[in-house]
Amino acid sequence: MAQIKVVHTYDWHLGKRLYRKDREEEHLLFLNWLVDYLESVNADVLLIAGDVFDSPTPAHSALKNYYDFLKKVNDLGVQTVVISGNHDSQGLIAAPKNLLKDIKTHLFPRLETDLEKNICHLKINGNDLWIKSLPYFRNYELIKLASELEMFDEELVREEVFKNTLKRFFEYWPQEATKNKMLLSHHVFGDYAATGSEHFIGLSGIESVSIDWLRGNTDYAALGHIHKYQALSQEPPAIYTGSPLQMRFSESKQKHISTMIFDEGLASHEKVEIPVFRELVQVKTNSQTYESDIEKKLKNVQGELLPYVEVQMEMLESRTGMVDLVKELCTKLDCELLSFLPILKENDSIEPESIGANELNVVELFKRFYKEKYPESEAVPTYLEQHFKALIDESGDENS
Repeated sequence: MAQIKVVHTYDWHLGKRLYRKDREEEHLLFLNWLVDYLESVNADVLLIAGDVFDSPTPAHSALKNYYDFLKKVNDLGVQTVVISGNHDSQGLIAAPKNLLKDIKTHLFPRLETDLEKNICHLKINGNDLWIKSLPYFRNYELIKLASELEMFDEELVREEVFKNTLKRFFEYWPQEATKNKMLLSHHVFGDYAATGSEHFIGLSGIESVSIDWLRGNTDYAALGHIHKYQALSQEPPAIYTGSPLQMRFSESKQKHISTMIFDEGLASHEKVEIPVFRELVQVKTNSQTYESDIEKKLKNVQGELLPYVEVQMEMLESRTGMVDLVKELCTKLDCELLSFLPILKENDSIEPESIGANELNVVELFKRFYKEKYPESEAVPTYLEQHFKALIDESGDENS
């Protein structure tokens, strides 16, 4: 029987903005690169493990780019399997399901209570590939599944019921599924390490899914949600490939996809680097050495697009016009300053070189500003802090 070549990616966040900057140009470069890669390796299947979009209501341009991409992939003869992530609208992912079947694009927007409906069976070159989908799900969906499977027991706490339900989910395969079995999921598994740019998604009180639940019934776990490449297990291989672009300045610039070959089970899997299209450069500096620090950071910058820069600057005192000086320097160095975070030291005895000793994030800076503005108040009102965090989240400055 012929081998099956599968490519795994996720967390594209189409439509995402960073400090109000549209990232469509970067996304298009990635999507075009991915089409070329699929063609170059003669891929048979593309897996997208959720968070196709950055918002449940993506811009029309993001939708167009997504559907244009699926058409190009179909033209190559590649089948695509898509699940929804915590950023996606289940309804939006599901809407074109019947239409996209005609171009061999298989959509799994939600967790189904009928376990067989979560299975995608592909017949490729006379060989079989079985893909079990576990899209991002909410508590009520797991409750429905537990009820359908009659897992509720008065002697068990709810968390144990949910664990037993998920174990049953992972154990289930159709009788004819004897080889080439994959999991495609958008959730947190094992001892993952978040990058700080993913929303925490709890599993009804279960912090993460145990890799042990996959052993013996899954050949490869294609995972989504975490933005950094991580191999959680070798038996079976449980892989987070990471997002294709830097979603925050704090993330690594080097991104990956994964390619695997199935024959009589998993034959091999490979980590593949994605080119850097635009680098997000984070500079931690102080008001004395910022010029040389920024120049040094930009020396080996990668990508065909102008880099974006965030400067976190420790200062002994507030200096009017400093942000303009940094902007001017960035312009001279062929980059664009997107974020300037002044970090005022509380203790003047700290040496200027001790960068990062008292870093404040944006929310903490807001709290300090509020305290200076309204010294009679003990703290920022809860409702105001929540609104501020929501605004930050929308602008792309906090976790997503």
